[in-house]
Amino acid sequence: MKLFTYRGIRVQKFHEKIKQLTFALFLLPFLLGGGFLVYLHQDQLQSQFQRDPLTYGILFGGSVLGLLLLDGLVQVICYRKFLFFSRLDSLRILSHFLLDNNLYKVKKIKSNHHTRERILLPKVYLKRDRFSITVSLHLQGSRFQDRFITLEKPLEIMFDGDFMNKQFTKGYVSYTIAIDQFSGRLSIFDVKMTEKGIYLMKDVYWDFNKHPHLLIGGGTGGGKTVLLMILIWVLAQIGYVEILDPKRSDFVGLKQIPVFKGRVYWDKKEMLACLKRAEQEMDKRYDYMTSHPDYQAGKKYYAYGLKPRFIVIDELAALAAKLERDYQSSGDFIEYLTELILKGRQSGVIMIVAMQRPDGEYLKTSLRDQFMKRISVGHLEDVGNKMMFGDANANKVFKKIDEIDGVDIFGRGYIANGGEVAREFYSPVVPFEEGFSFFEEYKKLPVLDDPLETIEVTQTSSSDLLVEQTEASLFPLNDFAKESDVPISTLRNLVKYIEEQDYTFRREDNRILLDEADIALLEEIVTEKEQADLPYKQVVLQHFATPPEPA
Repeated sequence: MKLFTYRGIRVQKFHEKIKQLTFALFLLPFLLGGGFLVYLHQDQLQSQFQRDPLTYGILFGGSVLGLLLLDGLVQVICYRKFLFFSRLDSLRILSHFLLDNNLYKVKKIKSNHHTRERILLPKVYLKRDRFSITVSLHLQGSRFQDRFITLEKPLEIMFDGDFMNKQFTKGYVSYTIAIDQFSGRLSIFDVKMTEKGIYLMKDVYWDFNKHPHLLIGGGTGGGKTVLLMILIWVLAQIGYVEILDPKRSDFVGLKQIPVFKGRVYWDKKEMLACLKRAEQEMDKRYDYMTSHPDYQAGKKYYAYGLKPRFIVIDELAALAAKLERDYQSSGDFIEYLTELILKGRQSGVIMIVAMQRPDGEYLKTSLRDQFMKRISVGHLEDVGNKMMFGDANANKVFKKIDEIDGVDIFGRGYIANGGEVAREFYSPVVPFEEGFSFFEEYKKLPVLDDPLETIEVTQTSSSDLLVEQTEASLFPLNDFAKESDVPISTLRNLVKYIEEQDYTFRREDNRILLDEADIALLEEIVTEKEQADLPYKQVVLQHFATPPEPA
């Protein structure tokens, strides 16, 4: 049992004058030092002052003024740069608020036939770290308790921050305010996967296993596309990413980059096929997990050695608009999207959806509520913010800030877990002016195994049987992998490298089928790999660069 709860520093009346006190304390060493020097040279100074009082009077006054200005400068720097002094300033603000709003008691004290009044502040405590302030106020019958339980907006305005949380514990109400979020902005090179999730800002993470599915909103020019590219850069390092670009604009150019080859779609049939395959894989993953020897209810995909799969849709409304006149395709789209959002979490199939405004016309409220992480960048109107962040933020004031300290700001918005109060968010800084290129960075990413091929299916579907019957002369890649003792994931990558050399393999129902020439080619390259001990990609390049020997 916890006997004591630390709530922070208690706010006192003298805190209202804390800046005057620190100014005096900063000045004291200078005064003592100057007084000591005067004491040591008092005779000399006295005689010089008597000879020319005007000059030395001006010098003395200027020295005092300079000393005061220096003291003030030191104080300003300390209050801006050091957390200790920032905490003192917060105490000052809170003390002033209590006194100015008559939130105190007056106690009369009699002494020597005189009565004086003493102001007693209620039990109010403050804790502050670099990016948040927590204010705890005592209730339990206090005459101020009705006012203490409605301080969300006053505290938010008072500390120029974002109200985050209100909690009642053991006779206290505690408010948490997020502050100084701009200084917590990261560079893109700091964004990475950590134990807490994807590191997006200081003290801000996206744990897609705990809060699956991400909804990104924001108007044109707000930084939505850049944020998506940052996320894709990180996600492609830890899992399999497919991108749907119905606008056929920002992401189509990624199609030739190895890590995204065959994984970028803009045609409506291809986009629907991608969602269908994702749904099929999700079911396949569940079959694999439930049939696993170590299966245990509640365990997620990563416990079985599976990588996450991310489906990125840039501008969902544009995709829905493409399908709205095709009732069959539109119905399939809604079905696939619903299944993936509702069932994808445990299997590791994660949706990332971006749209200007999450309108119920394109994204049903019941589905929107399943996105457990929400981010807005740029400006959203009040209606858009309410759609984006839900009822928990119905009374929140969403600020529009276009510049800070005279500098234009891009990528600013808000972030929240589903059902929680949103906080200010700044998208990581990308140094485009220094020549940074997402395309060049994407080219450096390794090609990970395709999750569709890492799961062995124990049962052959009827469609597979049909293919085997009708294509008896062809040999499935999966079977070749078993006979050659080469991992299927390795063979899939090998096939990709070979197809980059204008060689084509036959595909049926997402299966690669090999004829005798294909098998001979694969066996040759596998043998060359064993002999040369080089990466498969380099072996393939050497193989196709070498002219065939004459018969």
